[in-house]
Amino acid sequence: LLFSTISKGYPVDSSLPGTGVQRGSTISDFGDPSTPGYPSTDYAYRVPVQDIDQFPPLPLQPIAYDDAEALLRDMGGDVAPSDWVTGLDVDQIRVGPGFYGSNATREVHLVTNNRYEVLDSYNVIGGHVLSREFVLMLKLL
Repeated sequence: LLFSTISKGYPVDSSLPGTGVQRGSTISDFGDPSTPGYPSTDYAYRVPVQDIDQFPPLPLQPIAYDDAEALLRDMGGDVAPSDWVTGLDVDQIRVGPGFYGSNATREVHLVTNNRYEVLDSYNVIGGHVLSREFVLMLKLL
């Protein structure tokens, strides 16, 4: 589970409020990972999906930092290293597994519905309205 850095949120600054979920990408390179270093065109050679090393090995799901704070406050297990600074209102960050105290039986179920598709995208910056919804994997700069 990923969450954004704590901020005051809109209208104080341009950051998301505690209930907002960050959109973006964990891909660390520019462009389409299936055509590294080249334009992603219809005729481009594409690296087979199983050979793309930029996709994270675990499913990732962004959550709001208010939700992250609620989860981390009751997390059990060993104390995380002191340099794991989060800005959350939590006494100690723990790495699990599981939760402690009255929340010891609590579980988090993560379901992601991701699929890899090659689709045309137009006017990505302008926000063109499409007839159905798409999730685009883009690198934020």
